[in-house]
Amino acid sequence: MFSIYYIECPECQSTYVGKTTDLYNREKKHRQNTFNTDGDPYKRKVYTHFRDCNLERKQIVCQVLVENLEDEEAVLIEREYIRNIGDLNMLSGVMSDPNYPTHNKLEPGRRYEKKNRVERLRKQREKYRVRHPKIKSSTII
Repeated sequence: MFSIYYIECPECQSTYVGKTTDLYNREKKHRQNTFNTDGDPYKRKVYTHFRDCNLERKQIVCQVLVENLEDEEAVLIEREYIRNIGDLNMLSGVMSDPNYPTHNKLEPGRRYEKKNRVERLRKQREKYRVRHPKIKSSTII
């Protein structure tokens, strides 16, 4: 189950919106990304902003907006919050333009093609059994 959260800059009240299944670890990761110069996220808008406002680690706090959401529902609700309050999100300007195509991250069901996963695995097992007839089907997971 997903939670939608926000991080508000205490210096200027700018806001970042995100979703996660583990709020504690996500908050920890935001803190790491803000101050870890070796990582790619270090240069992202939200982390640059936090450093520009001279925030300390303890000031980067995730606050829950909505809890217990399924993946597709969470994506839609997160998108709406980004449009309304997420001025530190990288796509906030893009998201407010309804004519701009959405980013793949925001398209429900496409991210990992979860809906077809079971069927694809079943077909892969069948093909494997045809190619390897000596192996009993009960040994294949």
